[in-house]
Amino acid sequence: GANGYTINATTGNVTGSVHADTISSTGTDTINAGGDADQITVSGTSSVVNGQAGNDNITINGASVVANGGDDNDTITLSSTADGSALTGGDGIDSFRIGNNAVGVTISDLGAGGDTTLTVGSGSTVAATLGGSFTADAVTANNGAVTITANDNAVDVSLDTGANGYT
Repeated sequence: GANGYTINATTGNVTGSVHADTISSTGTDTINAGGDADQITVSGTSSVVNGQAGNDNITINGASVVANGGDDNDTITLSSTADGSALTGGDGIDSFRIGNNAVGVTISDLGAGGDTTLTVGSGSTVAATLGGSFTADAVTANNGAVTITANDNAVDVSLDTGANGYT
């Protein structure tokens, strides 16, 4: 990344710098990204990603990955092979983008920090628990199956452009 490191990991623990790092993981890793805006890609299974500070972009291509965005405004993107992944955006306005056919995905804090974007692809299943009020923006689209547990928080998905409703 810009003034940061490029780190390629296969198995182990990875701790990024305070700069904008690019981190790629193909094994079962624990990644602590550090500060700044990091680009993190996980292709292995059962990894743990902690974005920490900065506007991070986390891409998950492996199954059963635990991703914690951390502080600031993060984007967490899942491919079709990211079954059983558990997502937490953390502080900031985070975006969750779930590709087609990713099943058993959970989001533990949708709406926390003002999250407004959730896109879910065809054939995907997501169970989201609200960590604050959730007002979907016009980018939000549910084309899969999404269940929202509101926990006494307000939910407004009227701008959703997807083909499917919510339960």
